[in-house]
Amino acid sequence: MSKQAAAIPYASVDLSVNGAGGLLILAEQSGGLTFWQSSSRETVVFRDGYLNSTRGLQANLLSSRQTDAAGNLIQPWAETQHDSVRYQVERSWEDSRGRRHAGRAQALFECGAEPESVELPLATFDLTRCVESLQWESGKKTRSVVWRHPDTHRVWAGDAVAWPGGLHVTWQVARPWW
Repeated sequence: MSKQAAAIPYASVDLSVNGAGGLLILAEQSGGLTFWQSSSRETVVFRDGYLNSTRGLQANLLSSRQTDAAGNLIQPWAETQHDSVRYQVERSWEDSRGRRHAGRAQALFECGAEPESVELPLATFDLTRCVESLQWESGKKTRSVVWRHPDTHRVWAGDAVAWPGGLHVTWQVARPWW
């Protein structure tokens, strides 16, 4: 993947969904949203570097929303200055049969105290490992991990589970878009 990423001068991520994937080029950027599209038109959308939605997959994350205790929209991976933050997550998704679902979870986002060396497709950085633990109203639990820059809080890599039993998306930034 490193040779392929080095040969492409555009913003790119090494991305996989449920174990299948490859190097994707940035298709579009709008505010904090980035759109990554495969050659078969499957699209993965990040908000401030974190999984937000998908289209064209066998099952899709339709929306994702995070709010603090006062109901304000937040992106804890991008905004928090704290080692941990609690918030609520609301997500909707479509399963492989086309049925729509929605779920709500209580979330805890916790970051490690010391950065770790993380090898990415084109570089190695010292990044902070942060874990998002979700306790869903259904009683199920999911856990996602992001590696972000300790100063800028930009997400450089992630390993996310979109909903219980749902999409498993991993990514590593090859060439940044910021």
